[in-house]
Amino acid sequence: MSLLVETIKVENGMLQNINLHNERMIKSLYEVFGLRKGPDLDKIINVPSFAIKGTYKCRVEYNEEITRIEFLPYLFRSISSLKMVIDDDISYPYKYIKRDTIQRLMEMRGNCDDILIIKKGMVTDSSGI
Repeated sequence: MSLLVETIKVENGMLQNINLHNERMIKSLYEVFGLRKGPDLDKIINVPSFAIKGTYKCRVEYNEEITRIEFLPYLFRSISSLKMVIDDDISYPYKYIKRDTIQRLMEMRGNCDDILIIKKGMVTDSSGI
């Protein structure tokens, strides 16, 4: 099974929407692994000095335990074209590192920058890649 991931925006040293990330992580730990309690990300993530100014992303990889925490520059992608791709069967209730289904849909984008995923006539997501 692929590791799960939380990607948290860090703005001038502050973890953004950390409560929502904690909630999603705890829910995923319970539903995927049966664990009733998860770590408090706000207490275990230490923002390094280089991420105190500017915008970064904190990437937390985990399964039953946190396996990796890393800070990367936040790169703003320029999106000028989108392709609608239909997949009525797509299901991704958890944020896994391995995203084969979304990658398969991305391969259908042609010359477009990104995709809009359409499921049963509704826009559900973009690739987030």
